[in-house]
Amino acid sequence: MAAFVFSAILMAVDHYTHLIDDLRVALVQLLQPVEYLATTPRLLYESYTEAQTDEAVLRRRLAAAEAENLLLRSKLLQMEDLKAENRRLRLLLDASGRLPVEKTDLMIATVLRYGSGPFENYAVINKGALDGIRPNSPVIDPAGIFGLVTETAALTSRVRLLTDPDLAIPVRIERTGQRAITQGLGHGRVLVRFLRKGADIQVGDLLVTSGLGNIYPPGYPVARISAIDFQRDAVFLRVIAQPVSQLYNNDEVLVLKIHHEDTPAND
Repeated sequence: MAAFVFSAILMAVDHYTHLIDDLRVALVQLLQPVEYLATTPRLLYESYTEAQTDEAVLRRRLAAAEAENLLLRSKLLQMEDLKAENRRLRLLLDASGRLPVEKTDLMIATVLRYGSGPFENYAVINKGALDGIRPNSPVIDPAGIFGLVTETAALTSRVRLLTDPDLAIPVRIERTGQRAITQGLGHGRVLVRFLRKGADIQVGDLLVTSGLGNIYPPGYPVARISAIDFQRDAVFLRVIAQPVSQLYNNDEVLVLKIHHEDTPAND
């Protein structure tokens, strides 16, 4: 009964004085810091979780972007490699225009490996007897004579390089027409033999194939004179020349299957 009377009194006081409202406002204001402190850990946890989620998403997106970038770079490199290969093949085809095509079958071959030693300079190409390659087939690159096929297997061939001491090539000086023979010296050089003293020869003269021997087509570049030694008491000059072929820098070469009479290998 007393509680009922007390409640009725409070309701009357609140109705006429709004005391309860003021107490309610004061209580809310008093409890706000407590509520803030109570909810802060939850808010911090939610913020941390959201940040972790955003970081994970960003990491995934970054990883995907890096993978895509790597793929694009790989495709770009492949395109550049294809462009370079096309340029090399175009140069080889342009080189074939300087050859007697009506008597020649041309075949592009890839250089598989090079070999060199004190007494030999050679390359192995990916065309062989099954492709119609025979010994004595000349090999060229876009700049000049590369070498000569000396051995064939079913799928590969061995090419003796221009600088090999056992390879001799009949040549002529393009400027004067004087004939000579080149012989490999190794180390990127050839010796030009049988040029007598008094011959009209200059450093820088270009040597081209003469066509003698029916192995190399005439007029194709071989080497350029780099040094002339006028030896005393010698009948012939000692002349050194630098091959114009790229030799050890070739990826593809052109094999000439000349339709000539069978000729003994140039040993």
